[in-house]
Amino acid sequence: MTLAPPPSLPRSARHAATLLAAAFALCFVGSSLYLVQPLRPFHWGLALMALAFCIDAATRRQFLASRMLPLAIGAVALILLQVLWADNMARYAQFGTIIAIGLAYAALGEVLARQGLSCLRWLPWLAALWFVLALVPTFDAWTHSERFRAEFPLTGGPWDNINNMATVLVVANLLWLLARRRLLLPLFVAAWLYCLVLNRRSDLIAMAMLGAAYLGLLLDAPWRRKVALAGGWVILTAAALVWMNYDGQAARALPQLTVESGEMTVVSAAGDYSTGYRTQLLHDMLDQARAMPWWQWFTGMGAGQLNVKWPVNDAMTPWASPHLFWLEMFFYLGVAWPLFLLWLFWKLPRHGRVSLAVIAIAGIAPSSMVYFQPFWFLLGALLAAALPDTAMETAFPAAVAPT
Repeated sequence: MTLAPPPSLPRSARHAATLLAAAFALCFVGSSLYLVQPLRPFHWGLALMALAFCIDAATRRQFLASRMLPLAIGAVALILLQVLWADNMARYAQFGTIIAIGLAYAALGEVLARQGLSCLRWLPWLAALWFVLALVPTFDAWTHSERFRAEFPLTGGPWDNINNMATVLVVANLLWLLARRRLLLPLFVAAWLYCLVLNRRSDLIAMAMLGAAYLGLLLDAPWRRKVALAGGWVILTAAALVWMNYDGQAARALPQLTVESGEMTVVSAAGDYSTGYRTQLLHDMLDQARAMPWWQWFTGMGAGQLNVKWPVNDAMTPWASPHLFWLEMFFYLGVAWPLFLLWLFWKLPRHGRVSLAVIAIAGIAPSSMVYFQPFWFLLGALLAAALPDTAMETAFPAAVAPT
């Protein structure tokens, strides 16, 4: 396989197609890698998108005709206006830039989705790379995920955190479903086992929802095949659970929140602190939402201005990651964000609605998805599924031949 587009396209279109395919690969190769400090792969992908835009007229028309463009312009305009009331200017600039990069990748996702997302043929190979980097300790220093090695059989690989890698595996399955109207069985099995063995609860629930919806609603197959697939899924899960117990791994007990003298305290309950911390952060966000001036419900507090406190070591560390992306974005973009998601869900076909519901669950796992470029790419692909545009999809030559 090569990244080269069909030779029938004009030379500029072929070059642009190669650049966009490379930008896709750089979006999904891993966010914790550095090709050249301080630039991560998706930074280089952004540059390749800009170059493709500049060298080919058809590519420019596709991006300019995308449905994501007016949404991105509106979001960026709102963020620029927020300079009038933002308090922490360093975080405002940082998060404003991150959101703008994410919107660029959403535009890429929409454009490539309208072309058929044939670049997804690289996704299984990229996923294989993630697992190699997550499994082999030699790569830990390069991927910056060595802190997970002592406790888990795999790390987060090139995605740094195990929650991020579990979530990108969910995204990979959803993109395959959107483009092919089916799941890729090896990719689904790999994602399921990763989430199960590493006890990534939110992603595991998301994968369970995806598998059940696929078998029950989306897969057009005889009932015998559906039963066989469901049976194989159960057997695989049981075997993994037996191995986990034999190997000394066990699902962690959920922590609890207690209230003493009016203060909430996280109690580990012989497990990790994740759920308790997230619950405490959610209470913090809800308190801040109630304290917001009414007009900021429409304009947002400002990019990066949500100052939640991370409860660790008996201290409350300010400017923590909110660990609930869907509510976090409300503070940055106001009610336009949840209204957009509701509108998108309404417009999507059945497989798209399943995808949005699944990523809604999986998106709870990372500390944030503001910086998670695969999510933004998926968002653009979902927009293409929600608003099919036959004129746009046929007016310009596809950058990559459809499969």
